[in-house]
Amino acid sequence: MGRRRFNESERRLSMTRRRFERWRRTRKGGERIPEDLWAEAVELAGVLGVNPVVRTLGVNYGSLKERLPSMKGRIGEKQDAGFVELDLPALSGGNKVVIKVSNKVGEKMRIDVPEATKLDVTELMKWFWSGPS
Repeated sequence: MGRRRFNESERRLSMTRRRFERWRRTRKGGERIPEDLWAEAVELAGVLGVNPVVRTLGVNYGSLKERLPSMKGRIGEKQDAGFVELDLPALSGGNKVVIKVSNKVGEKMRIDVPEATKLDVTELMKWFWSGPS
C-alpha cells in the first residue's frame, strides 16, 4: 500500500506542477501563490517530503516548511502522541505483544512481537514514520 500511495502522490505532484506552471504564466506581477496551490504543495510534502516538492514546484523551502504544521488536524490527522517508551520484556509477561501504529498519511502497521524477541522498535518506527525514501 505504501508504494502505491507514493506513486499516486508522484502523479499528483506532476499535475500540481502543471497547475503551478499555468498560474505562473497567467499571474499578475507580484501576485502571491493562491492558497489552494499551497494546500496541495503542503499535502504532497507530507507524503513525498519537502525537498522533492520544492524542487518540482519551484516554491520556497522555508515558506513550504512553515506551512506544514498548520495542516495538523485539518485532514483527519490525529495529533502526535509524543514519545512512548516500551519495555518489551516487562510487557510480555510470557505473552506476545502487539504494537499498532499509524503514520501521518494514514498508513497503518501492526507488529506482533513473540515472547523473548529482540526487536529494535525504535529503528522500525523511524523507518515507518519517515515515509518512502
